[in-house]
Amino acid sequence: MKNTIFGTMVLAFAMLLIAGCNSQPHPKEMPRLYPVTITITQENTPLEGASVVLHPQDESMKRWAANGFTDKNGTAVLKTLSRYPGVVPGKCKVVISKIERDPSTFVGKPTFDRADEYDQAELKRKSYRIVDRTFDDVATTPLEIEIGREKKKQSFDVGKPIHEFIPASK
Repeated sequence: MKNTIFGTMVLAFAMLLIAGCNSQPHPKEMPRLYPVTITITQENTPLEGASVVLHPQDESMKRWAANGFTDKNGTAVLKTLSRYPGVVPGKCKVVISKIERDPSTFVGKPTFDRADEYDQAELKRKSYRIVDRTFDDVATTPLEIEIGREKKKQSFDVGKPIHEFIPASK
């Protein structure tokens, strides 16, 4: 009985220690962050695997961009600097992109023994843009969101799906 209680306590302590190691304190200069969830649809259908980036429009906040990826429901929970849950307050431009790579277009069979072999094989895969490039650039996206003190949930539709070939860079 004593061994079981001791073992349980050690396991609980280890779990707390691991959980504590995964949380990082915010940088001192980081403004307060507010929870934001964005749902992306394409012709009213949830868009899975899309990248969503919020770019603050206030010059003093530009360094605090937030991002996330959509799940099967088209929903992304945003994190500032990819690690801190939430978004800085103020107006943000919303940039959305999705690229698919054709898995059947590997040239040869990479051994994956070396990272550069994998990278070269990856570069030879055909890639396609799925969301119109208008949404993929902070200068051209028409999408904006205002972040305030309340928890924000917002939905955006990116129109018709496209299948635009992206030439491989050399």
